[in-house]
Amino acid sequence: MKKLLFLALLMLPALAFSQKDQRAKEILDDFSKKTKDYKTLYCEFSFTLENTQENIKDTQKGKITIKGKKYLLDLMGTEIYFNGKTKWTFLKEANEVNILEPKEGDGGFLDNPSRLFTIYDREFKYKFKEESTVNKTPVYVIDLYPKKVGVSYTIVRFSFNKTTLEPVQIKYFSKDGNRYTLDIKALTPNKEVDENLFSFSPAKHAGVSVNDLR
Repeated sequence: MKKLLFLALLMLPALAFSQKDQRAKEILDDFSKKTKDYKTLYCEFSFTLENTQENIKDTQKGKITIKGKKYLLDLMGTEIYFNGKTKWTFLKEANEVNILEPKEGDGGFLDNPSRLFTIYDREFKYKFKEESTVNKTPVYVIDLYPKKVGVSYTIVRFSFNKTTLEPVQIKYFSKDGNRYTLDIKALTPNKEVDENLFSFSPAKHAGVSVNDLR
């Protein structure tokens, strides 16, 4: 009897761990299903870059509109347009745009923000970290670990609102010591969007310098 009790006690942490990770899967499944059902998604956020070794901390406001693989990202004086084939990076202050056609899978996780809401199940392992509070909101914290070797980051940490299960914060831990934090201020699904939004129009930017790198 003592032996059975001892074995049961040994199994309790593993059982709790399994239950927590099952809860993480349920939260991620719910989030992924909702976002896949959205026709479009509009998000306003603050973006913070931190590097404690270099004593760097900088916060900028940003916004992104997503429709399938297409997106328009406005952040740090740069607008990035992607219409599913062609990518334009417009530097506002320089009035300069770079054009290229990225291949599927090119670049790191941050290079294609539209993937943010859809790929955890294919490209990540996940672990329930804790229940906590972020920006005065009670949250579930889940860590995602990339399966792919050689990527530039080690962890993507999601904090989900415990009531709505919508993301409150997303944090990236980079191998170079940088931390990127997105604090989500507004998340609006199914907003009406013109298809032209995802393509850069030189005609709307007088005197723009065009670098076609295709």
